[in-house]
Amino acid sequence: TAVGQLRLDALRADARTAVDQAELMVQAGRFESAAGVLAASRAKLLPYAAEPAIAADLARLDLLAVNAHEQARAASTAKADTNRRSGLAGAQDAQEGHQQGLRDSFHEQLARVEALESHAHYDLALATCRHLLREYPGQDEVQTLFNRLISEVHDQRRLSTEQRDAELHQEVLERMERELIPSGFDGEPIFATDWDARHGGQSNELAPPARLPEWHEQLLEKLNQRVSIDFEAQNAVDVFAALQKQANVNVIVDPSVFAGGDHPISLKARDMTLENVLTWACRLIGQTWHITNGAIYIGGTDETRGELALYDISNLVFQPQDQIGMGVGLPTGNPSTGGGGGGRGGGGGGGGAADLFKTAMGGMDTPAIAPEDVKDLIVKAVSPATWTNDKYSIEVRGHDLFVNAPPSVHLLIQQFIRSQANVRHVLVRVDVRWIELDDSFLEEIGVDWTTKGGILNGPDGTTNGYHRTTDSFDHAGSLTNVMPATAFAPAPPTLGTGLSLSSTFLKSTQLANILRAVERNQRGTILQAPSVTTMNGVRGSCFFGHQIGYIGGYDVGAGNQGVTAGLAPQINVINIGANLSVKPFVSSDGKFVTLDLYPAIASVDFFLENVVTTRAFATGAPDPITGQQNTQTVRSDNPIELPNVLLTTVATTVTIPDRGTLLVGGFGNHLEQATSTKIPFLGHIPFLGRLFGARGRYSVRFQLYLLTTVTVINYDELEANL
Repeated sequence: TAVGQLRLDALRADARTAVDQAELMVQAGRFESAAGVLAASRAKLLPYAAEPAIAADLARLDLLAVNAHEQARAASTAKADTNRRSGLAGAQDAQEGHQQGLRDSFHEQLARVEALESHAHYDLALATCRHLLREYPGQDEVQTLFNRLISEVHDQRRLSTEQRDAELHQEVLERMERELIPSGFDGEPIFATDWDARHGGQSNELAPPARLPEWHEQLLEKLNQRVSIDFEAQNAVDVFAALQKQANVNVIVDPSVFAGGDHPISLKARDMTLENVLTWACRLIGQTWHITNGAIYIGGTDETRGELALYDISNLVFQPQDQIGMGVGLPTGNPSTGGGGGGRGGGGGGGGAADLFKTAMGGMDTPAIAPEDVKDLIVKAVSPATWTNDKYSIEVRGHDLFVNAPPSVHLLIQQFIRSQANVRHVLVRVDVRWIELDDSFLEEIGVDWTTKGGILNGPDGTTNGYHRTTDSFDHAGSLTNVMPATAFAPAPPTLGTGLSLSSTFLKSTQLANILRAVERNQRGTILQAPSVTTMNGVRGSCFFGHQIGYIGGYDVGAGNQGVTAGLAPQINVINIGANLSVKPFVSSDGKFVTLDLYPAIASVDFFLENVVTTRAFATGAPDPITGQQNTQTVRSDNPIELPNVLLTTVATTVTIPDRGTLLVGGFGNHLEQATSTKIPFLGHIPFLGRLFGARGRYSVRFQLYLLTTVTVINYDELEANL
């Protein structure tokens, strides 16, 4: 029938339209959508498959569906190949970056060992090299250095052993020679009268000393005179005063004897030398005596006699290095090639962030302290006049000091080493608090005379809020209030939020208005509080945050076999969070701390940019006549994420008392603004004028504070308080 024929014609027309749509979708790479359109059209034609024309259309649909399926499979295979090649290239780049980091670490450790070798610290260099050999086996440089250090250590130890044996041998010979020579009461040898004749022209340490000063010889004569005493439980001070008066010598009692309280002495002697009387009296009270500067000193120490002592200064030689740590900010490159881990560059795992402190802290490695430096410091700071005497000396042996000096100087050296160790081992905890205070207010209210967005539109599609029609005239009008721009950008925008009240009056005069009103209040407090503990004079760093990966660009790959070049995404990493880098210096009294302070906080928002690319794929075999290859173009979207970093940082030097808190820095932003829009004359009518305008009030108060608290940690004080 005619109706049936018209229905078949309509179905065939729909089928042709579906075929055209499917071909366009296939060209655009939308294979699944094309298959869906073809399947829907085929389902409509299938009941009429007996018709010849319909059967031809069904065959065309099936052929196009098969072609779309084959192209979808080819595109999927090509995409999978591209992803595999991209993943393989990324893995190779990451492996190369890892290997480069290992090589840099190896050369840095090798340089440290060579520096120790140059300072003749062979034992420490050998221990470090042995660890390096275990960590990097098979490295010829390390093996060669290890063999050389073993030889140097053996040579040094052999020389030390030979020198010690020679000194011991010399000491034994001198003692044997001294035992053969009689000595006087003062311990000095009594040489034969013809000693000089028998040893003329020979240099010997046992040669008779130079002539004593006259006062010393007179004092020795008085010590040889004989006295008689009878003391029974008398105070030591009174005993020495009586001896001084009887022998007519100058006797000085050290204050330490008085500090010990009363020391009763009971001693009886007849015709005993004064020397022996003094020796017995001092022995009864646990003291000694010696001759210095024309007097006999009771108690104290003999500053003219040197004592040999050994001091271990390994804790002073150890020099901790500044720890710069990880920074925050924008990345410097692809993580697979620029990565590495921490370090002064500030990047940390992958790519590395821009170093906020490159200018302020670059090249701040503290040089190592050699034992010779400690020796020079002691010579200049501890009793400099003592070391001008050839009798006293300081010798360096590895990390030990052999000191020959008077007892009082030894006390000063002990105090010096103890004070230096205490100063170096003092810890400082630095607590930094970023406090953000946010208080904002927004109010907008106004009346629009229009039907746009209201409950009823005009019959002719107009949006007038006022319309009146009579036999003689027709007039209409509308009022739309648009607020002026402000310095405050509300988020989210106020459009479409709050109250929207629409009313309509329908008579010969038609009125329509919309009342819009919105009010917002926001208050918030954000606290970020990084903390770090470090040694006095050593920079410490900490980073608390996230490493965020994003697509920063694309690399164009090489095309082949009729396929144009593809794009491989570049994955960059950015460090977001709170960073703290600080170097404290504690005052000598431990009450104040001077800080080189570099705190920073960073946050990020990403802006998405889309790059559209097209790729050509070869389809089918080349034309047998022209030889031209048939291609198909596919369009693809490639997103690029652009980071917008909000960075807040402070770089300053301040002095803060122990356990004190200081407001180091801050920032404030206060905004008060009012806007309005209205109709002239009508908008100025009291009360009624509000129906012909809109007004807004805005208030924003933002305050950022940076508070820093320091705490000095002294283990000696903590132990004393236990």
